Amino acid sequence: MKIWEGVIIGVVILLGIILSPIWIPILAIVYISNKIEAVRFRKYLSTGEGAKYFCYTDKYSSKAFVENNIVPFLPPDVEVLHVSSKRLVNLGKHGAFSHRIAIEMKAMKKGFPCVAKISGGRLIAESINQQLYNAIYRKKDARQIVETINRFFGRDDS
Repeated sequence: MKIWEGVIIGVVILLGIILSPIWIPILAIVYISNKIEAVRFRKYLSTGEGAKYFCYTDKYSSKAFVENNIVPFLPPDVEVLHVSSKRLVNLGKHGAFSHRIAIEMKAMKKGFPCVAKISGGRLIAESINQQLYNAIYRKKDARQIVETINRFFGRDDS
């Protein structure tokens, strides 16, 4: 190791020690608030039995198709969440929880759009990405996608 690398490491350690009265409380606050949010979300899941969600993105190749062929035909009790440019545009009726639901859907890594429902105190989500792009690129009828969504919402997964 060269002398200047040792100096840089020493300065970084010294700054960490000097700034610890600031960053340690910040880390503690972030940790505690994340735990509180997780508890509130679990409570919401336990009381929100039967809630239904549909979440899609503003991806150029699918946004118009989803808004014209799927959203108008969703059951009226489905909360539609629209994610635009890495943020949730439509927070729906449940604001902070809608954001958390969209994050849980994204964690599936199967792609948007997704459908989700609360059943048995759990959030159950399913991607309809493949069916959507099959319908778009093969010029198929969107009714099959709406039927898939309705079957998902009618299914009891508890």
